[in-house]
Amino acid sequence: MKVATQLSLLVGATALVSILLLGALLIVETRRVVESEIEDRSTALLLSTGELLATPLAYGDHSSVNRLLETIVQENALDEVYAFSVTGHMIAAHAADTGPGGSPKLEHTLQPEQINEVLQSGAPVIRAHDLDIDIAVPITLGGHPIGVVLGVASSEDAMAAIVAAAPRIGTAALIVALVAALFAVGIGRYMAAPLKTLAAAATAVGEGRLEAPTGIRRGGEVGALAAAFTRMVEDLRVARAEVAEQQHTLERRVAERTAELERALEELSATAAERERLINTVRELSSPVLPVMEGVLGMPLIAGIDSERAANLIAALLAGVQNHKARVG
Repeated sequence: MKVATQLSLLVGATALVSILLLGALLIVETRRVVESEIEDRSTALLLSTGELLATPLAYGDHSSVNRLLETIVQENALDEVYAFSVTGHMIAAHAADTGPGGSPKLEHTLQPEQINEVLQSGAPVIRAHDLDIDIAVPITLGGHPIGVVLGVASSEDAMAAIVAAAPRIGTAALIVALVAALFAVGIGRYMAAPLKTLAAAATAVGEGRLEAPTGIRRGGEVGALAAAFTRMVEDLRVARAEVAEQQHTLERRVAERTAELERALEELSATAAERERLINTVRELSSPVLPVMEGVLGMPLIAGIDSERAANLIAALLAGVQNHKARVG
């Protein structure tokens, strides 16, 4: 597989995974923000409701308490709302959903220990389960707790909106992924181009062509690699020139030495010939054959005679006899 394809697949896969993760994080973060917004809005509403319920609850005006709770539910502020006394007795309640007979469908309550927890903390107590958020707020009058108001806010509608928006988010993510894939292909080719150039230059160097430049002008690791490759090729070019120069010098020296040896051999041959001529002259002088008269030859003998000289004397005498046609007698 080509480097450009590998880089494109790597960048594309990374971009796709990143987009999917970002989409998932976006949905999770959106849900968190929605739930946090619902909690803050519902808590502020229940704190205000607790202040409004304090007076009628203190005077036992339960009908006013019930009307106030009904108003809150009708305005779609909360799905369910309850008012409890400090002993845990439910004073009033209202819900957006209705059960059989049109009565409010009440699905939540507070246990005495939960009411005590709210009264002792003096602050809102929030519990989340499934898609519902329960918020309990103490009702105080003159700094003394007289009851607890419980509100139930549902994030179901918000979650439904998020789920409904998921296909649009997926479509947008797909479009972004396609754009990222095209971008990855471009990035892959951009990153692979100098590597292909370096590969071609390396092939040329392997074939002995050291004049082909890389032409890469980039920063980073690729630029450093190209610069190192260029320096290597330049060093090889210099080394090749030095080797060629040394080879030329060696050939010249060999030629000069060969000529010197040939001259020395010629001189040696001439010396050997001269030596041979001198030896022959000495031999002739050491054993001369002199014609005394016609048919008579004389050979004076000087100094001692060894076997070698005796052989030379005999050879010279025989040659003289033949040359002068002397008689042997």
